[in-house]
Amino acid sequence: MSSANNIITLITPPDKYHGSDITILMASCDMDAQKEMLLALENIDLNINLCIYDPVTCTNIEWLLDTAQQSNIIILDLRFNQVSILFYGWLLNKSNCYYFCNDSDADNINLFNKNRLNHVLEPLKILEE
Repeated sequence: MSSANNIITLITPPDKYHGSDITILMASCDMDAQKEMLLALENIDLNINLCIYDPVTCTNIEWLLDTAQQSNIIILDLRFNQVSILFYGWLLNKSNCYYFCNDSDADNINLFNKNRLNHVLEPLKILEE
């Protein structure tokens, strides 16, 4: 349950909402990662938009890029959808972008983004600052 001082708004394409303190975009992340993030966000005393992009069910790249521009934290999972690396190249260049990837792709992706994740909640550390 969320605390009295926070509201978590779940957003999926094509919807948009800009009325929160923090916006987190999760793209290509599995349901377990999404649930874990949601549970962690319930304990943060901020109003948060949690934006979910699934390239299997949605091809709205304009929504993805626009939402990324508004996001404080971007989390990409590049392990299962290799086509997504093409679409996510621009996002990976952003300093607030964190990602999961296969070991075989790590050296190449690490050339332009060193924010590789071991755990989905790692980026939340910046909210503590």
